[in-house]
Amino acid sequence: MRLAVLFTLLAGTTLAGGYWTEVAQVPEAPSGKAVKTGGWMVESDDILYIAKGNKTGDFYSYNPGLNVWTMLPPWPSGTDMKAPGKGATACVDGNRIYATKGNNTRGFWLYDISLNTWTQLPDVPLGPSGKAVKGGTDMVYLKLGTGQDTGYVYLLKGYKNEFYRYNPQTMVWQTLVDAPAGYKSRWGQGSWLAARRRTNQNIYYIYAHKAKYHEMYVYDALTQTWGLLTGMPFAGSSGTSKKAKDGSRAVFSDGAVWALKGGNTCEFWRYDLLLATWAEREPVPLLGSSGRQKRVKSGGDIVSYGDGIYYVLKGNGTRELWRYTDTLTLDRDHEPTPPTTRPGLNISPGLTAGRRVVIHSPGLRPGPALVTIRDASGRSVLTRRLADAGNRVNLDLTGLSAGVYLVELNLGDAKLPGKVVLK
Repeated sequence: MRLAVLFTLLAGTTLAGGYWTEVAQVPEAPSGKAVKTGGWMVESDDILYIAKGNKTGDFYSYNPGLNVWTMLPPWPSGTDMKAPGKGATACVDGNRIYATKGNNTRGFWLYDISLNTWTQLPDVPLGPSGKAVKGGTDMVYLKLGTGQDTGYVYLLKGYKNEFYRYNPQTMVWQTLVDAPAGYKSRWGQGSWLAARRRTNQNIYYIYAHKAKYHEMYVYDALTQTWGLLTGMPFAGSSGTSKKAKDGSRAVFSDGAVWALKGGNTCEFWRYDLLLATWAEREPVPLLGSSGRQKRVKSGGDIVSYGDGIYYVLKGNGTRELWRYTDTLTLDRDHEPTPPTTRPGLNISPGLTAGRRVVIHSPGLRPGPALVTIRDASGRSVLTRRLADAGNRVNLDLTGLSAGVYLVELNLGDAKLPGKVVLK
């Protein structure tokens, strides 16, 4: 059971949709350094685990319920005799944390939470680029299937677009289809991955966002194929165009991808899978307990704590750790649902073995409309242009396989969402 959350309020900002609270800082000891390049954070069993990066082995756990930090065994220098730096990142599977050391090494490590020990694992492959791990690297853990089915560590190796997975049982790396090259094949600092798993619908997806170019893709881990999505907007609420760079990180939770833009900004974004749209949320506060106006940059990271709560490392030479409470989607531990303030689509039958459905909605009106059907990953699989939507729409979904599909009816000035399950 989760402990009652008793936070010491150091600074906070309350705005519509959510609010930020700063909690106890990352400890200064033993190195005396702050969180910077190569810093990362993961969550396991309601405890956060944080590495400072910044070419130090400092490593800690943080208990949000008690607002208490614990110093853990430092990350060893290993065979490369280097501390973590650019390209260091981590992912978690229960009691096992997997981490790349970066800093132009191929070092790959396991921290066993139950044993409180570090172990060096087989190196990340050199691959066709012949490069070690650099900036732009990120990892996620994804278990395919249920029961005793194998889980894998998926690695986007920065600098280029090499993509791998590591099997913890066999301790072997496997080369996968490269991440899409897009405009340029280089996935630089601030590129990220976010994993989504929903076993009852065979959804095992990895969302990938390319820094600087804002290209976004989805990888289906079962079919091992890539699809194109819409990337994070360059311009935020300030109206200034900013690129996602160092410190951009993301996590999947509550039916959406939550992402920091990094790049010395405070921007915080949410990608809604149902609507396939990005929306900016309250920015990470500029001024924290460090007493300096610092934005999110190198070492920034984000994790989901569940129940609409997210923790964010600001990085950028600070020790600040922030908690975001999402008051709009709080307590949504399921797939996204349409906002109650917007009429949705009533699709009948909602569960059907056939391929012909009828759409009703109080939001429908005469006039042209565009119907877009997306699969569970958010990819558009079918579009229909209607000369006149009227008060009902007959839709033929012939050609679509069994699965869950998201339906969007665009009336020009309004988008009405819905869902249909094909058997």
